Amino acid sequence: MESLGLPVYVVYPRGIQVTIDMIRILGRVTGEEEGGDQLARKLTATVAQVRSLVAGLKRPRVLFCVMVRPLTVAGPGTLVGDLIETAGGENVVASGPNRYPTWGGEALLLADPDLIVVSPHQGTPNPAGLFNAWPELKAVRQQRIYSVIPDWVHRPGPRLGLGLLTLAEAIHDLDLHELIDREQQ
Repeated sequence: MESLGLPVYVVYPRGIQVTIDMIRILGRVTGEEEGGDQLARKLTATVAQVRSLVAGLKRPRVLFCVMVRPLTVAGPGTLVGDLIETAGGENVVASGPNRYPTWGGEALLLADPDLIVVSPHQGTPNPAGLFNAWPELKAVRQQRIYSVIPDWVHRPGPRLGLGLLTLAEAIHDLDLHELIDREQQ
């Protein structure tokens, strides 16, 4: 594109604050500064609201599965990892050389998360069903396996607020439907 003389702007945010900054910048780059600022303010307000709601609550141990075949999980230094922490959870995936490691059953059993979150993809109609093979997992025993719309947590943009609210709801067993309805408007 650059060789054709077209302007190029590349983004790759790995956290919520960087996404908010990116939204503002994209607003300026595209000549929609007011719209970018408005979206950024809305996401900033949602983040502040969620942080306030979960402050002081117990931080359950969360495993976020990006894919189930193979079992690929989100570690620290990822957008999903930041969402988990902001929503008041503790990511069970340790830091390492790979931000999205592939796990086997042994790693899953050792982690024994309080909550498992999956993001379904086409071709995997019931990713949560995979975990029934491990009835000894705390999250399975307590029926704490949740599904979240992939676009709400994997695509850095204004809909991250919906993903954050959904994760906070799942992590803390809260009912945030009123906030989610407001976020969708």
